[in-house]
Amino acid sequence: SREANAYEIGIRAGDIITEFNGTPVTTVTEAAELRDACQVGHQVKLTIYRNRVYYEATITLEEQGLLGGDYNF
Repeated sequence: SREANAYEIGIRAGDIITEFNGTPVTTVTEAAELRDACQVGHQVKLTIYRNRVYYEATITLEEQGLLGGDYNF
């Protein structure tokens, strides 16, 4: 995986984040709390489940609203 932001790696509606920096995540609220504990510009490792396949990606957190569209992460 390479460093990117959520938009660049194509995090899409329906993707399930299963780990955030090695911490298991089971709810959207847990993922949001872990994200909110990080600074803008911080790099985080995500494990994402999509179409019965797990993907790992390192992303750089950006301020909400900069990405456009419906991206909440």
